[in-house]
Amino acid sequence: MRIPLMLLVLVVACAGASDEDASAAASPTDAVLVRHDAEAFENAPRWRVSDTVEVTYDPGSRLEFDIPDASYAALFDSGHLVVLAVFDPVRLMLFGPDGRPDRLLARPGEGPGEVQRASGLFVSGDSILLVDRGLSRSSWYTIADGFIGSTRTGDGRCLSAIDLLANGRLLLTDGCVTPTDSIPEAGMRQPTALSTVSLDLRDRDTIAIVAGRTLKVIETRFGGRRGRTRAIVRLGPRASAMAWGDGVAVATDVDGYAIDHYRLDGGVRTRIAVARTRRPVTATMREGVIADALAEVERMGTERMVDPGESRRLAREEPIADSLPHINWLREDQDGTLWVGDFQAPGDSTWQLTGFRPDGSIVARLSGSGTEEVRAILRDRVLLHTTDDDGVVRFLTTRTDQHQQPQGDAHRGPLR
Repeated sequence: MRIPLMLLVLVVACAGASDEDASAAASPTDAVLVRHDAEAFENAPRWRVSDTVEVTYDPGSRLEFDIPDASYAALFDSGHLVVLAVFDPVRLMLFGPDGRPDRLLARPGEGPGEVQRASGLFVSGDSILLVDRGLSRSSWYTIADGFIGSTRTGDGRCLSAIDLLANGRLLLTDGCVTPTDSIPEAGMRQPTALSTVSLDLRDRDTIAIVAGRTLKVIETRFGGRRGRTRAIVRLGPRASAMAWGDGVAVATDVDGYAIDHYRLDGGVRTRIAVARTRRPVTATMREGVIADALAEVERMGTERMVDPGESRRLAREEPIADSLPHINWLREDQDGTLWVGDFQAPGDSTWQLTGFRPDGSIVARLSGSGTEEVRAILRDRVLLHTTDDDGVVRFLTTRTDQHQQPQGDAHRGPLR
């Protein structure tokens, strides 16, 4: 159904706003609502990733190319893959189209082309942009020539770069954490500014203030001393954003399964909404979250902790949401399709994405099995992040099988 919507731009009035307050409006717009019913996903064309792996990007015996779990990656049309390891140590790695390590584009350090604390990796054509908050600079690289230059930046504290826009500006969030004393007893969604900014981080325009992660205040007992601190509600909602065409796609989960397509001036062009029921958080999911948190405590090394027992208690008792968010992340492919990932809960053995055209119509539902994560989609190629039983991380590409037909009639475009 495609109907005019007096859509209200999301504004958080103050740091202590509740979810209901966070959906209050500053002014109406002439946006259009594209609404899909509960059967829309069932009726959409069904695509799957092929079981045949085309390329595996593997460090082999070259230890400097080991891929940590915490990493960014970008795939080029040529088949080259660039991977940014954000720690242990930080570095920018280039893999060839055959999946073999090519060379390190950036090593840790403070010299030209080196990196210290990167917060984003972006690709434009055959160029690579690295945003380094530690060195307060943005650096450019190419596949052929490596480092080609850098720009000094302003204060990047609290800023998290999301995407490189077609106009050459960065899309980023500004989410300085709300002070503990400002968080109400019931908790709150963290107000998060969504902005565009010049590459030097000095010329900034805010698109909207959106609802970020859910925060709650918890009690701590390190060394037997009681204190209070803020905690992010695990398995809770968060804001996701991505450049989409000449605008920005945003999903916050405040109004259920919904994606707002913003213009860069802050107005909303289209809202895409799907009637979906939230999945409850099961006991098995909770156990999985707690097991992962306890494993992280042990990985960090308890001998260096002030109070390992308290760290383990917090791993078990920090808040967990009662229901899952609808949306995990957003990605745009080279054909202008926005792929929206369903939230994946601990223990899920399959994953699903939904592709939307800019007019709000559904392209397809893309699914796969296993615990791999989709990192990029290039036309009919999918880049997957995998971890084997020994903890070795690899990237691989495969193709999409687009020939599976839906069961029943697919709604092509907005429902009427």
